[in-house]
Amino acid sequence: MLPDSLTGDTLIVLTISDTGPGMDEETREKIFEPFFTTKLERGNTGLGLSVVYGIVRETGGHIRVTSEPGRGARFDIYWPEVGGVAAGKDLAAKPESEAPPMRARVLLVEDQAVLRLGLTRWLADSGYSVVGCESGEEALTRATDIDVVASDVVLRGMDGIELLGRIRRRAPRLPAVLFSGHLDHLARERREIPPGVAFLEKPFAPEALVSKLDELVDAARAAPAR
Repeated sequence: MLPDSLTGDTLIVLTISDTGPGMDEETREKIFEPFFTTKLERGNTGLGLSVVYGIVRETGGHIRVTSEPGRGARFDIYWPEVGGVAAGKDLAAKPESEAPPMRARVLLVEDQAVLRLGLTRWLADSGYSVVGCESGEEALTRATDIDVVASDVVLRGMDGIELLGRIRRRAPRLPAVLFSGHLDHLARERREIPPGVAFLEKPFAPEALVSKLDELVDAARAAPAR
């Protein structure tokens, strides 16, 4: 079923199908999540469909997936015809009644662009205002008026641990979650997650990051002022 935002519009449809092994219902429900992959080799992460989903949503479209085990997969992508869209209409904007309430402002630091985009979309849909940065150096200059930090540990240049330490010189009680898929690197470099800082190991489900941020933000707001 198409969303109400596309009902009544003249639509352009792009259909892509294959004759592969197909997907069961559980897999179909997860394919647009950042990190989700059906490839079991360690280190593989699925980012492509998450980015496609974000781009389609950003341009006012909708994706419908049809697939069954052994019967391939079909992706139907719907967009409103440009000529049929009212002048000045923001295709990416949600109606105010659908927009989630603003939870908090998060500084998201991730040097993989596709992953940063996917997580930004997911966090925004969960009510977070996201300040996305690709490096610790950039994040340090933009770490103002934020409520929580979410950063990869292994970054080019300044890593996430050093970044958080420098931010906390200005805001000692700022909550943070660090994440990494390179625990061997942390051990080799003798880098330790600071006490009291939450940690997620990659790959993780986007819901896990949202849940951890919710927990940190709620705890910080409930803490007595000092």
